[in-house]
Amino acid sequence: MVVSALSRSYLLDTLEAARDLLPMIAGQRPTEDPVWDSRPDPERFTPREVLAHLADWEAVFLERFTQTVREEMPTLQNLDEGAIAIERGYASQDPLANVARFQAGRAELLQFLRSVPEPQWDRGGGHRFYGP
Repeated sequence: MVVSALSRSYLLDTLEAARDLLPMIAGQRPTEDPVWDSRPDPERFTPREVLAHLADWEAVFLERFTQTVREEMPTLQNLDEGAIAIERGYASQDPLANVARFQAGRAELLQFLRSVPEPQWDRGGGHRFYGP
């Protein structure tokens, strides 16, 4: 697979836009607003937990991209997001603090991705659950 310069630019712009849009989506609701803890689907995260997950996963993505750039077809670590949510107490975390953590993590991820040389954008990795 060849990742074109246009595709890279589109991807980076989209990742940057998400960093800037999340605070607008989260709004200015106080951390005690009941909306943060609503759970329309009992099998899914609440909005509070979603923001904690997004903030945590920026580091996971950075680790996976770094591993893919440095290793030939690495096997990427499988993580149990449900277990991590319980272990880290997502249900009680401050959603607005997690918006800030997400933004900082996304900025770090973007800095790394912008530094990846063009030929290395075609590298891949494998995942035990999802495959290559």
